[in-house]
Amino acid sequence: GKAEYLNPGGSVKDRPALQLILDAEARGLIKPGGTITEATSGNTGIGLAHVCAARGYKLVCCMPSIMSKEKQNTLKQLGAKVILTKPMPLKDPTTGKPNMEHYHNLAPLLAEEGKKRGENIFCVNQWNNTANRMAHYLTTGPEIMAQTNGKIDVFCAATGTGGTIGGGARDLKQ
Repeated sequence: GKAEYLNPGGSVKDRPALQLILDAEARGLIKPGGTITEATSGNTGIGLAHVCAARGYKLVCCMPSIMSKEKQNTLKQLGAKVILTKPMPLKDPTTGKPNMEHYHNLAPLLAEEGKKRGENIFCVNQWNNTANRMAHYLTTGPEIMAQTNGKIDVFCAATGTGGTIGGGARDLKQ
C-alpha cells in the first residue's frame, strides 16, 4: 500500500490540497496574497494550510466543533484561522433550506460575502471541485502504476469526497 501518512500534512489529502490551489491560480480565481476558505474535518484543511503557507495565502477553515483538538490546534499552528460550528444538519429538516451555519455552507458563504466586498478570496470546495479528482489522476494513479511496474490486481481506497478513488481509478483504467 501507499504510505500517504508520510506526506507533509500526514494524509492523502495533501495531493488535492495542492491541486485545488494550483487549479484556482491557473483559472485566475485567486491572486497572490489572497484568502482561501474551506470546509474541512481536518485533513484537507491541514494540507491546504501547508500549501497556503508555502504560497503566501491566508486560510480560513470552517469545521465542526466536535473535531479533535489536535486537528484544530494543528490548523492554527500552521497559520489557519479556524471557525468552529455547532453540529447540525446540512439543511433544516423542517424547511429544507440550507443551514448557513453548517460548516459546509459557511465556507463558501464567507468567500461569496468577501467577493461582494471586493476581497481576493476563494472557496476551494473540495467536494464539488474536479481539481480534487485530478490530483489523483495526475499523481496517485501514475505512481501506483510505476511502483508496481504496471502489474496491479486491485485498487482499494477509502472514500470521502471520492477524489482518490475517482481520479486514481481513472488513471489506472487507462
